[in-house]
Amino acid sequence: MTKDLSLHHDHDHAQAQSRAQAHSRLSIDEAIALITRQLKLEGETEDVVPYTHTVGRVLTRDIHCRRNVPHFDRAAVNGYAVRAEDIPGKLNVVGEIDAREAFGHPLRRHDTVHVATGARTPAGTDLVVDQSEVEMIHDGRIAVDQEAAPGKNITRAGQDVQAGQRVFTAGQRVHATDLAMMATIGALEVPVRRRPVVRIVPTGGELILAGTPITGNQTVEASAATLSALATRDGARPVCHPIVGDDEARLLAVMQSPGADVIVVIGGANVGVSDRAPTALRRSGRIVIDGLDLEPGGHTAIGFVGTTIVILAPGVPSATFIVWDFVVLPILQQWQGLRRPDARPTVRARLTTRYEKPASRTDVVRVTLAAMSQGLPLASVIPERSGSLSPIIRAHGLLQFPPGRAAWDAGDEVDIITAT
Repeated sequence: MTKDLSLHHDHDHAQAQSRAQAHSRLSIDEAIALITRQLKLEGETEDVVPYTHTVGRVLTRDIHCRRNVPHFDRAAVNGYAVRAEDIPGKLNVVGEIDAREAFGHPLRRHDTVHVATGARTPAGTDLVVDQSEVEMIHDGRIAVDQEAAPGKNITRAGQDVQAGQRVFTAGQRVHATDLAMMATIGALEVPVRRRPVVRIVPTGGELILAGTPITGNQTVEASAATLSALATRDGARPVCHPIVGDDEARLLAVMQSPGADVIVVIGGANVGVSDRAPTALRRSGRIVIDGLDLEPGGHTAIGFVGTTIVILAPGVPSATFIVWDFVVLPILQQWQGLRRPDARPTVRARLTTRYEKPASRTDVVRVTLAAMSQGLPLASVIPERSGSLSPIIRAHGLLQFPPGRAAWDAGDEVDIITAT
């Protein structure tokens, strides 16, 4: 018994010394800035991939247009290619071309050609008259009764994008709608930041895999699959580690094992007597941040093993997922070199009840949205109990109460993050 007490005393003393060197109760912004300043990337960080595989990736270099877009003058409407000096007047229709063809020779004065949208305009013409603005004459001519300025209804070569123009910027995340432009400008092989490998490590001696018969006080591990999906959503490559119990030696081995850029330890926050993750992190690396001014997730710790970022997250799923969105996600964005954080879709709403918190703290709550009031939906905070999953699936969004303010009244307008 005396031996055990001595070990606990040494253990607590080591933790106290390490905490003295770590920052505690930082705001989210302060924590992200501190980790970013200490972030170092090792090895090859750039992939060159086919443009069709770039959605969700972050560009590492600027991309310039290789040719004018379009590379010829083309009709912007269905109509008749003419000379501005020939109208108003009657014109001879001498041909018809679609977007696949080109007219073989320059047009003579008072001649016109019917052109489809996207067709190359014949040499010698300088505008296109919309076909709805002409009168057909039975002798094969058309009549145009209004003058028009040169360039009307023509998209000039290079008008969309000019050769040599920068189209995409390093640090920009690629979206599906960007692929059309990449194909058009000839950017077929694209340099992007390598996907960070995120090792997801569930801990706890009470945990069992989903589908395993439950006995005694066992609990189904419920967070790793969600974090894996979130990692994929956020441009990372998740690797789910088997459940690690409260064995410090196994945690040490997991943290020291190579191959991960970020390690997220579920249940690693130091809130229980059996939580060994903080000690393992101190032994294998260092803790930089020991607690955040955040609710839920205030016990979250962040550190490094070599250049690998290690995040000790809460074990309660409702808190784990919030720590991911407000702590892990910004760190992944910094790792990927994202120039500006991805915009989160929000909806303006009106609170139904008063909310209070310490002014220095960031609170994140789940809300439901209901009937409109004065043109805005009503947002109700969902009461949450530790370990409950139903509030997560009931929620329509997240509401972040930022630091610098202690109370919000019923009826106050707030922004709800709707994609969670």
